[in-house]
Amino acid sequence: MADQVRCTVWGCPRTCSSSFLKSMNSIPDSKILFELYTTAWHFGPERDITIAHTFPKEPDVVTNLTDTGLLEEDSKSGFHSSVCTYDFCKTQLEAEYPGKRLVLNKENAPFLIPKYNYLPKGYRHVFLIRDPHIVFPSWKVIVQEMRMVKHGEVISLEKLILDRQPPDIMPTGLGFKETYEVYKYIKENVDPDPIIIDAEDLVANPEGILSAFCERMGLPYSKDLLSWDSGSELTKDWIISQRHKFILKNAKTLDVFRNSTGFHKPETEVGHYAEITPDVQRCVDFSMPYYEKMYDHRLKI
Repeated sequence: MADQVRCTVWGCPRTCSSSFLKSMNSIPDSKILFELYTTAWHFGPERDITIAHTFPKEPDVVTNLTDTGLLEEDSKSGFHSSVCTYDFCKTQLEAEYPGKRLVLNKENAPFLIPKYNYLPKGYRHVFLIRDPHIVFPSWKVIVQEMRMVKHGEVISLEKLILDRQPPDIMPTGLGFKETYEVYKYIKENVDPDPIIIDAEDLVANPEGILSAFCERMGLPYSKDLLSWDSGSELTKDWIISQRHKFILKNAKTLDVFRNSTGFHKPETEVGHYAEITPDVQRCVDFSMPYYEKMYDHRLKI
């Protein structure tokens, strides 16, 4: 399709990336690829087994590839992580998707660095950011669940120290540093005009931000982008690993993904865990300079 748009959406947890994906999924003839680099880093055959090794064994599932390394149609939604090398990721991202108006790739910056040679050609880039004061208290709840799933640990939020987690739980740059590094690399080497969206702007004025975003990207905007069905059934049409498909369907901390039907500002500014504890404050202090550098260049209306 001559006017096909391809873009990668980069975002830390709790930057409204789930709602953004569901919104973009409402664009007719869209194709979503979900966290392929993240799958490769955590679960694929090239993962660092000294770091990413503690998840429970993945159930067997038949995953069929063509001679050129592309997923067969019956394997695209729920492929086995054992096929997910970084070269596999790039192959899927650069594949032809005839008839698709939008090809959207959702990713997390820490799991690309430093493998910039695996960035796909032909993509625009969008970065979702949010005030660290809002992100980290809620992210701490995610980490609590990850510790339970990966290590069988039941630990209270009061005893969990957010900035002392292993790198398979918490990125060494706390997500914000890595996101800024990828933004800087892409701006200097790939896409001179990447778009930055602050999640607070998005939830405060979704129609304004989304219409401005679509105009910048050359995408059709309609009010259909403002609401969607709850649940995770839409992943049946995505290119997504079996691991992530299971996580999106079952993780307690992803209730917001399953239950959301539109953009809604949270009842409290920091989500489930309102207290800014010393560990959270250290994460905020470390991350704020990177956030502010990107915030100055955010999409404004």
